[in-house]
Amino acid sequence: MSTILPNSISVTLVSSDWQWLLLGTYLSPNEPPDLELTALEAEYQQNSRLPVILLGDLNVNFDNMNSKHSIAIAMTLQHLGTIDSFIKFPQNINDTLLNTRPFTTRCSNAAAVTMP
Repeated sequence: MSTILPNSISVTLVSSDWQWLLLGTYLSPNEPPDLELTALEAEYQQNSRLPVILLGDLNVNFDNMNSKHSIAIAMTLQHLGTIDSFIKFPQNINDTLLNTRPFTTRCSNAAAVTMP
């Protein structure tokens, strides 16, 4: 395990012949995420052969892609190659499927948004 920044860590998870890059982070809702996002992307570039699992508290509303904060985080997640686990693993409550959206990620939606 290595500390990238005070609020971010990196771990290589190994299981048999498989490896993943685990990135853990806390993004403050009151500060721009630029420093943390840049550090996460740099860590990914050093380990780009590994699939990424991102853990932590991103403090972002991906359903509101009108803020620079949300767009920056979504674009970084797209660069890391992450997917939306809610779509990949839909939740059932009382036999009702909660996820009825088409198979696109919130991060892929951010790619269509341009910064003003």
